[in-house]
Amino acid sequence: MKRRKAVLVGINADYNKVLDEYKRSVADLKMIENNFEQYRQKKEQEIQQMNLALNSFHQVGENENWMTEISLLDNELVNHFHAQANGVSCKISDSEWEKLKSLVEKQQPDFIRFISAPSKGLTDREYLVVILVKLHFIPSELSLLLGVGAQQITNIRSKINSKLFGKSGAKTLDANIWRI
Repeated sequence: MKRRKAVLVGINADYNKVLDEYKRSVADLKMIENNFEQYRQKKEQEIQQMNLALNSFHQVGENENWMTEISLLDNELVNHFHAQANGVSCKISDSEWEKLKSLVEKQQPDFIRFISAPSKGLTDREYLVVILVKLHFIPSELSLLLGVGAQQITNIRSKINSKLFGKSGAKTLDANIWRI
């Protein structure tokens, strides 16, 4: 009887230990959920304030263009391209490329008119690079998306800078494209 009681006391002690850990874990989870909600609200407020601050850098007439560009950068298809460019293997279908070009053509018609001008003489690949740079893709992403080496991307970027802006080298290309 004493042995059985000792076994039961041991089982009860183990049970209470697990029960206490369970209660602590539930309490921790509730605290995390509450903190996460507060954190989310805080971040939403920060984003709202940053949007206002960013808008203050643009003239009133430019705000619409700025918001269009921001919405373009947050687009699901653009995010898909970024995700593909950050993966080990990059598989973009022809239809996805066409959708991306169409998206930019619809939302940035002045930009497309500028880069499409016959006097600029961009190749198809250069045209894609310009669009991707406008969407804030970095050279390593360009390399993966287009399936070419880093040096070839630098050469393409340099040719684009020369054709569109009359500048040599690739260093100023991003800033030049973003100004369009």
